Amino acid sequence: MQRSTQLGLSSGRPLLWGLAGELTTDWVSMKWLSKHLAPVGLNYASTSPETIIQALFAATSTLFENKPSILASAAKSAQAA
Repeated sequence: MQRSTQLGLSSGRPLLWGLAGELTTDWVSMKWLSKHLAPVGLNYASTSPETIIQALFAATSTLFENKPSILASAAKSAQAA
């Protein structure tokens, strides 16, 4: 995904990466997506209205658990651009 993001951004067009469906309805999956894919370019996760609050809390909780690693990844991405 990181290579795809770099290639897509080098084209000069806006790029959005996202996931939808069964992967975004589970607390553990949303935490994993936030921890591993958001730092390399995942922009959004689409989920059903019934699970959106749970998905938001799961994604947000990852920020507080792994704040140093997420900030380091963001800084690396900014330097590479």
